[in-house]
Amino acid sequence: MEQVNIDHYFDTKTWDSQFIKFLTFPLGKRNRDDNLIFVLNKIKDNRILELYNVTMELKNIYLPGYDKSKNLKRRGRKKVTNTNNPPAQEKIIESIENQIRLMIRLMERDDTMTWLIYPLYSLARQLYGFINIECNHETAYMERCIRNIHKCLTMCLNDRNPNERENKRCCVLYFINLEFKIYKQLGNRDMIKNLIKVYESRGDIQTTTKNKKYPVGKAQLVTFHYYMGLYYGCYENDHLRGITNLKLALAQCSIKFSNQIKHILKLLIPLQLLVNGEIINPDYVTRFNINGMMPRYYHTLILLITQGKISEYNEAINNNIPLQAFILKDETFVIWQLLIHRVQINYVKNKWRQLSEKSVMPMTELSDVNECQLSNLISLNLLKGYLSHSHQCLVLSKKDPFP
Repeated sequence: MEQVNIDHYFDTKTWDSQFIKFLTFPLGKRNRDDNLIFVLNKIKDNRILELYNVTMELKNIYLPGYDKSKNLKRRGRKKVTNTNNPPAQEKIIESIENQIRLMIRLMERDDTMTWLIYPLYSLARQLYGFINIECNHETAYMERCIRNIHKCLTMCLNDRNPNERENKRCCVLYFINLEFKIYKQLGNRDMIKNLIKVYESRGDIQTTTKNKKYPVGKAQLVTFHYYMGLYYGCYENDHLRGITNLKLALAQCSIKFSNQIKHILKLLIPLQLLVNGEIINPDYVTRFNINGMMPRYYHTLILLITQGKISEYNEAINNNIPLQAFILKDETFVIWQLLIHRVQINYVKNKWRQLSEKSVMPMTELSDVNECQLSNLISLNLLKGYLSHSHQCLVLSKKDPFP
C-alpha cells in the first residue's frame, strides 16, 4: 500500500497522475486506486479539507455501495431501496458536482491555483463520462452536466489576471470542447451557436493556448478547430471559414489518429469541392493515405461530380436511402445538395470540350440542364458568359469561361 499526501500537491502547486486518481475513479472498475491510500496531514484551508472529505466519502461509501447494488441487480436478486435516501447514482453525481464547486472556489480566490485547471477538467470529464454511461445520457442529466462544465468555462473566461502565466483563460479550450461534444450529442445547434458567440466576444483567446506553464495540447486544438469548421462550414454556410478551421485541425492532427482524420476529411472534402472545385490537396493524399481511408460513397459521389453526371448524382443524393443516412449522420447532407452546381458545371465543361471548346454552345447539346439552371450558374460566377434566348444557345467567354 502506498500513501499519497494530498497536502503535498497544494504546497508544491503541482499535480501528477496520483492526484488525478485521488479526484476521479475509473469508469467500469470503480473504487480501484492501485492500492493507494490518500491522506491529508496538514489542514491549511477548510475548502481543501472539504474537498478531501467529499472525495473520500465518494470513494469509500457511495462507489462501493453503487457497485454492490449493480452486482445484486445483475444476479437477479431483489434490490432493497430506502425511499427516504436518494439513490447511490444521484449521490455520486452530487459528490462530483461538489468536487467541481470546491475546486472552482479554490481557483477563484487565489491566482496561484491555476495549476488545478487540468484536474478540474478531469473532474468535468468524469461527470460527463459517468452520466453518459450510467445514466444512459438522459437529457435532464446531460443538461445538469453542461451547467457544471459551463461554470468551469465561465471561471476561465472571467479571469482578468494580467499575468499570462497564471491567467486561466489559457485553458478555455478544455471546457469549450467538452461542451461542443455534449451539444453535438444532443443535436442542439442553438447552444453551439451561443457558445461560439460567448467565446468570440472575449477576443482572440486562442493565442493564450501558447502558455508554456499550462500548455493546451494539440489534441484540444484539433478538436476545437474541427467543431469550428463543422459550425461555420455546415451550420452557418460560411464555407471559407469552415475550410480554414478544418485545414488548421488537419495540419495539427497526427497521422496516428486516423479516426480523427476521417472526421475532418468528411467535412473538408465536400466543402473544398463546393468552394473551389478542388477534391483534396495532393499532399494530404500522400500523408494520410486518403484513398484507403474515405468511405466508398465519397469516391462514388466525387466520381459523379467530376464526370458531370447530373441525373445519376441526383438519384444518389435524393433516392439512395443508405447513402442519405450516411451523409445525414456526417452532417454534410446540405453540402452534397449544394454540390449539384459543381456537377452541372462539369457537365457543361465536358460538353464544351466535346465541341472543340467553341464559345457558342447550342442548347440542344445541353439537354441535361435548362436555361434557369444555366442562369443560376452564371449568377454564381461559376460560368462566364450569357444566354441567347432568341438563338437558343449559351455563349461562353473566350477567356476563362470556367473561373
